[in-house]
Order: sequence, then C-alpha cells, then structure tokens
Amino acid sequence: MVKRLKHISGFTLLEVLIATGIFAAFATAFTLTLSYNVTDSIRMEEEIILKELCMNKINEILIDPPDLKESLTLQPETKTFENNDAYQYILTWKRFVLPDYDKLKGTEEGNEDEDTSPYEKIFYGQIKDNLKELIWQLEVKVKNKKTGYFFTLSTWVTNQQAKVNLKKI
Repeated sequence: MVKRLKHISGFTLLEVLIATGIFAAFATAFTLTLSYNVTDSIRMEEEIILKELCMNKINEILIDPPDLKESLTLQPETKTFENNDAYQYILTWKRFVLPDYDKLKGTEEGNEDEDTSPYEKIFYGQIKDNLKELIWQLEVKVKNKKTGYFFTLSTWVTNQQAKVNLKKI
C-alpha cells in the first residue's frame, strides 16, 4: 500500500493550503490597494472642486471688491454658492497690521535706542497708518456641507479708494 501512494500524482493537502494562503494574501493586498486608490481619487476630485470654487470666488471679489470698511472685519460672512447648494463659502476680512516700531527694532517702549532717529519713528508711523488703509487680507474658505471637507485660500486686496497721507517732517 505504501508503494501505491508514492506513485499517485497530485498535490498534498499542505501544498494546497499554502497555495490558497498565498492567493488570499495577494487578493487582499490587491483589493485594499484598489480601494485606497478609489478613495484617494474621490478625495482628490473633491479637493479640485473646492479649489476651483475658492479661486473663482477670490477672482470675483478681486474684479469687483466691496467698499473696504471696518465693518467687514467684525464677523466672517457665510453664504451658499448660487449655482451649487452643496457648498458654502466663508469670507474673512482683516486689516494689514504692522508691529510697533519698538517691537520691530527689538527694544522696549521705555528704552530709547541711540541709533534710532525720531524721524524714523514718525516715518514708520505714517507708513503703518497708510498701509492699514491701503492693504486688506481676504481669506476665502469653501466647505462641502455634506462631507465637511474644506479648502482655504487668502490674498491681499488693495483699497483703490484709500488715499495716502504723508505729512511733512
């Protein structure tokens, strides 16, 4: 009987189990890779849509900017896109702020630096006041209401109606 089993061709149970295990590992790896690829593609598509909506909103505002007043900085403005109800945008306006001259130089307010001219402080103060009126920061955040994904862009907007006031020193 032993001689008879040696001459029979075929796979043993152990060989079949090893082959099945290798196939299962390969099939699992392939399926996971495919599902991650699909998930990443969906996220990338969503990110592209959010980016395009954000850029379009910034371009609309840059073409026709609102009156830049202090009231814009009080609270972010949240609206829904007219052509796409699934997305909303949040506009946040901020003034351009330069630090105090003493902080910029690295000195404390009470201590006077010997190298500092009083004209520098006056000139810096005038530049600071003018830039505060001339330059504004706009941040646009577009959000998908359903998924919660968002994309944020910001840019500088110049106030075309502001006037530069430089006083004689």
